[in-house]
Amino acid sequence: GFGDDERRWLIARGGQIQFSASDEPEDWGDVVYPEPGTSWGLLDVAYRTPEEIWVSGGSANLLVSFDGGETWEKDRKVENVPSNFYKIVFLNPEKGFILGDRGVLLRYEPQTETAVKEA
Repeated sequence: GFGDDERRWLIARGGQIQFSASDEPEDWGDVVYPEPGTSWGLLDVAYRTPEEIWVSGGSANLLVSFDGGETWEKDRKVENVPSNFYKIVFLNPEKGFILGDRGVLLRYEPQTETAVKEA
């Protein structure tokens, strides 16, 4: 995919994410494991801002980086939602959604900087 920070990104099996290191097609940075030691895969990446990157995964996993992908935090408020999180969309920095299986829809709330479950 393509990020708001002009970098390309890719997600791979085993919970890996990688960002391009330059404009050269074959120049990629080191592989990053946002949640090391897990058995779930990453499913989507979305930018809320050029520095704030969200990553969704299987088994209700949602991660955020506030520093362009250098460090990652898990959003623990949604980890008990019985769903894989397939797609993240930010319409703008204040409005975003995450689509999961079985009709799960999460809505981004900027005042708490987490997602909440919609019925």
